[in-house]
Amino acid sequence: RFILAVSVDLGTQYRVTRQEPQLTKPPEGFDSVVGVPDRNLSFPDFQFEEYVVYDSSKISISYIIEINSSEISYLPLIINSRAQDASKVNVKEQRQIVSETQKGIKEIISKAKQPESIEKTSTKLLTQDNQSLPLDSVHIRGNIMDLVAKIEMYQLFKNESSSECQVRYEFPLPPKSAVCGFEAFINGKHIIGKVEERGLAKKKFETAISQGHGAYLMEQEKNSDLFTVSVGNLPPNCDCLIKITFVMELNFIHDKTQLLLGKTLGINYDSGSQADKFRELSLLISIECSSRILQIQCSYLDSMMEKKLKSGTVALLSNTLLEDELYIAFRTEQPHEPRIWLEHGDNGDMSAAMLVLRPQLPDVTPKISEIIFCIDRSSSMKNEPYNDSLKIMTCFLSLLEKMCDPRGYCIKKKSLIKFNIVGFGRYATSFSSFGCVPYTKSNALSCFSYISVLFANYGLTEENTVFEELCNVAQFNPK
Repeated sequence: RFILAVSVDLGTQYRVTRQEPQLTKPPEGFDSVVGVPDRNLSFPDFQFEEYVVYDSSKISISYIIEINSSEISYLPLIINSRAQDASKVNVKEQRQIVSETQKGIKEIISKAKQPESIEKTSTKLLTQDNQSLPLDSVHIRGNIMDLVAKIEMYQLFKNESSSECQVRYEFPLPPKSAVCGFEAFINGKHIIGKVEERGLAKKKFETAISQGHGAYLMEQEKNSDLFTVSVGNLPPNCDCLIKITFVMELNFIHDKTQLLLGKTLGINYDSGSQADKFRELSLLISIECSSRILQIQCSYLDSMMEKKLKSGTVALLSNTLLEDELYIAFRTEQPHEPRIWLEHGDNGDMSAAMLVLRPQLPDVTPKISEIIFCIDRSSSMKNEPYNDSLKIMTCFLSLLEKMCDPRGYCIKKKSLIKFNIVGFGRYATSFSSFGCVPYTKSNALSCFSYISVLFANYGLTEENTVFEELCNVAQFNPK
């Protein structure tokens, strides 16, 4: 999609306060006509300034702005374009429309074309024509030491075709992680990865392929956490077991240390095939901490968990179905205590040390959170763009309803949620002229009624109007 930014030469303007439909050109001595509001009338013909240029040569294109179509989703129309009496608005019907719109948003997002970097986020073994080989099972072995984990992941792929094929392995690394080992098992052969200079590694790989040997080349894509391995010639009706080892820093949220593995397991959330989603999963992870472990959690209900003072284990039987991402969390008695871990080499000498400093910060959650929605109501936003803006704002407001209790307090953070809506153009108005109001049930009902009668009828955009109105409605804490 493109937006044209044009320059308009208005020249000498002929100003009118009444509609004059008989005009087909500006009066003699004038270049354009502008309709201006008559402030002496209660219902003027013009609510804002409107400009008419009769000569197309006065209009010239200044810029062409390209918009990435993958970032735009047009939603189904839910706001009527005709004026309504706020007292006649069916709020229950508006809520139902909002619910349907939210479903529409999810469908549009799921169907929208994603950038190439997003399309490659699931672990895959691909042929030359980008066909995925079936993933039969995933087996995870790992060790968690405080805030760091070392994971060994075994993934069994099957080449069910009757012909030999050249395949590549794609592995999306979790955040804050690094690959430290790669191995492959094919037809009784065990291949171990070795770090080489990039150019030399590619040369050796091409030589091996040309001689008909199996070869593997692993590299990280630029500006991406996606690792790819060119797995050479895969024989027909053959299994391929890939072992990849990586280390990662774990997240620490709400006094819990968390391990999350999603698409690294090979889960394809976009596939409609049930067979493509459910595979065999086994798991055995040990946990070692510096203080007593109080609790261990796992997202798989049939997992077996055991804790003994400062150590613990999480296990899944080999017949478990891989249905969703893997989430493991544990809580210790003294998570904020400074500590150091020492690692010794084979000869007993210390080879590495890890210092953990996790300060206990004070709660900085604000007692009052203010959310102000700004919507452009100038005449240039008429029809589809303006309706899309209203729909997005309506969906956000409906999400606030799920976040807040009847008094307007956020259920999770226990802070008061206040909101307001500011529409701007030639001038600006707000939903509440007395500042932001709590998101209570009565205020929400009034807000939905208010939204249903908003239109793009504020004329030209004056940037200063929105800032002046924001200063009027926003309640700033002097601290």
